[in-house]
Amino acid sequence: MVAESLKELRHLLGNKQIGKWFSTWHGDGIIARSADHQTGSILREKGIPLVELLSNSDFDLDISENYNYLAELAVNHFWDRGFRNFAFFRADQTDWSKLRGDAFANKLLQKGNVTCHCCPLSNQKIRDHLLDNLIRSTDTFLSEWLLSLPKHVTILTAIDIHAFYILEACQNAGIAVPEEAAILGCGNDDLVCSLLSPQLSSIDLNSRMFGYTAAQLLEEKMNHPKKRFSPITINPSHVVVRQSTDIIAVNDPDVAQALRFIRDHFMEPIGISEIAESVTLTLRTLQRHFRDWLGRSPEAELTRVRLEHAKFLLRDTNIPVTSIGHRIGFSPPQYFMRVFRREIGMTPQQYRQKNQVTSQTIPYPPFIETNPPSQQQLPPMMLHQ
Repeated sequence: MVAESLKELRHLLGNKQIGKWFSTWHGDGIIARSADHQTGSILREKGIPLVELLSNSDFDLDISENYNYLAELAVNHFWDRGFRNFAFFRADQTDWSKLRGDAFANKLLQKGNVTCHCCPLSNQKIRDHLLDNLIRSTDTFLSEWLLSLPKHVTILTAIDIHAFYILEACQNAGIAVPEEAAILGCGNDDLVCSLLSPQLSSIDLNSRMFGYTAAQLLEEKMNHPKKRFSPITINPSHVVVRQSTDIIAVNDPDVAQALRFIRDHFMEPIGISEIAESVTLTLRTLQRHFRDWLGRSPEAELTRVRLEHAKFLLRDTNIPVTSIGHRIGFSPPQYFMRVFRREIGMTPQQYRQKNQVTSQTIPYPPFIETNPPSQQQLPPMMLHQ
């Protein structure tokens, strides 16, 4: 049984009726997202094995996300595109929403003592995840807050529906997305992310891994009812890049063009010479411009882009490790493996074993995407001049 639906049933039947209905349900175990204390209490009164995925501090979580890793994905995604102004928006009172914002702000301080602008919504203005009342009553407030932010700002939101309404507020305020404000959600809800134009980039929270892990843990709890289990933390998967962040916010046109060339040709056997030729700069000048704007060399950026795609292929496809290096411009395979281990801190095989949901680690075959989401029906990358 998945227990989040109890909240909806309670609205329809009332607390007494839902308690009566639940008392007649004879199941063996529960996977729960207890949205409130009352739901969590009703579930635990059943006295059967339970795996908790959501609880708001009222009950211990069995499986939770790695908030620091989520923040790292968001910060690196923005930082690598040249952004240096950051904001965070949430419109609910959930613990996990606050934890995402706190982790984002802390990661920015670690990155370069950068301030995160948080939307000053009072508790009275916060409603539910759908934000219906918020948008109807405070749309002007959101627009004014967005207009008060620095130009070329990035905005991380707690969930995708928050990003949807921030995008709508930007359009109402005449703020161009992503040219003046880049927006990143959390959850990768395909429907929400595709409702408006530009489509929303989002962090994939690795929901499949959550589901498989929860099922495994529930089975373990049912088989070993007296055993104590340690909490499990799951890393978000990756940033799914869509139009709302698909921009390079670098005011140096040569660096922007070189970055565009790297992203267009990283799977080819290119090097520093080809990158320099694409912008008609000398090698020394190109190196200096990159270090001034990005703090790293063109070679390091090329390697970073290649390894990010390698991680996607290792995580979300079954392509043999020996073939991946060739696909992303590394040759021979031994060189790819050496560079991957040097930069990532583990071998490609170890990374795949740790991050991929496969039939070898769970009793169900995963749905494997053969192409990275960022390459599906996206326009060419926009360059901010």
